[in-house]
Amino acid sequence: MKLFDETLYEIKQNKSIKESGKLLAIPFHKLPKLSTVLPGIRKKQYSIVTSNTKEGKTQLSDFLFVHQPLEFLYENPNFGLDLFTKYYSLEIGAKEKMTQFISYRLFSKYGIAINPNNLKSQFENYTLDAEILKILESSEFKDYFQFLEEKVEIIDGIKHTTGIMVDAEGWCRKNGNVIYDKVTWEDGSEHKIIKNYIPNNPDLIFQPIVDHATLLAEKGKTLYECIKTLSSEHFIKLKNTYEASPVLVQQQNAASTTQQFTNRGDTVLEKVKPDIEGLAGCKDTRQDATLMLGIFSPYKYKQSIYEGWDLTKLKDYHREISIMLNRSGRSNIAMQMYFNGANSYFKELPYVDPDEEDPIIYNKQLNAMNKVYSFVEENRQKELSMNI
Repeated sequence: MKLFDETLYEIKQNKSIKESGKLLAIPFHKLPKLSTVLPGIRKKQYSIVTSNTKEGKTQLSDFLFVHQPLEFLYENPNFGLDLFTKYYSLEIGAKEKMTQFISYRLFSKYGIAINPNNLKSQFENYTLDAEILKILESSEFKDYFQFLEEKVEIIDGIKHTTGIMVDAEGWCRKNGNVIYDKVTWEDGSEHKIIKNYIPNNPDLIFQPIVDHATLLAEKGKTLYECIKTLSSEHFIKLKNTYEASPVLVQQQNAASTTQQFTNRGDTVLEKVKPDIEGLAGCKDTRQDATLMLGIFSPYKYKQSIYEGWDLTKLKDYHREISIMLNRSGRSNIAMQMYFNGANSYFKELPYVDPDEEDPIIYNKQLNAMNKVYSFVEENRQKELSMNI
């Protein structure tokens, strides 16, 4: 009964914590529908975010695992949890990633839609507006980014699995105590193994993010071996031993992204949606993860209507987010999202039933959809005006 008693004790402790007014996960507070299925960021959760090429997997990862928790912590400093993220950016440099973070904050907090290129005045016909610069230099804006840099370390100089593990495990050991035990092997030799890990701050979630898997490289190892080692050895050890919550961004393989057609010439969308079997470089990561999220752009595959939405109006501002795997709850759930790729911003779209027959409900749906179309067109025009 020892294991049962320990589990029951944890269940009762969690109940007590919730009743005291504190939380056990950092919620995805800007996605209320998703939050009814996923509690948010919690300890010992290994998440994978996947999509076909250039469909927004990095933006989704940033939104869910960087921006959502940071904004919640910033606005709710006493709710009981904390977070520290090591962001291993294999694709872009630290300053470029920070520029993306600034673009997100300008849109999320101030409603200013400006992409990183315009933020840096890189186009011939656009120079950063003085009013935007004034916001960037304000104490309010700087206070938030001081907070961000205390919670997020962007690392662009480590691209091999060993280096990532050494750095991440080193942080855990620096911020906690490792308790060892001795074991005797069959040959009579004695060895030390980690028996327990006691963090200095038991309310802090450590979150290493690797973006993205197919850019991993290590001398003498194939890409498969790099991803396999990172996932099945390093990430599992970080999760199980140090109670970390790793995040891996992993794209779909080329075969999964190839557009396929019926004999009538219609696109078979199910064949190009993210799939657990379609993970590029190493499919074995699906066995290690506790949560896998997919992001999909039907507009990319020439769809004009999707789940009741007119994609000729939304165009690339639409994405479908799916829970592909969830070992702690419901999976195979898809949600329609407004997507602003330039600012890494997502918002749940209203539910639409294309077969609705009740005229009152149908008109409500139509009004909600028209508001979204107007919002999208307004932001599209703002973006275009910067580059005319």
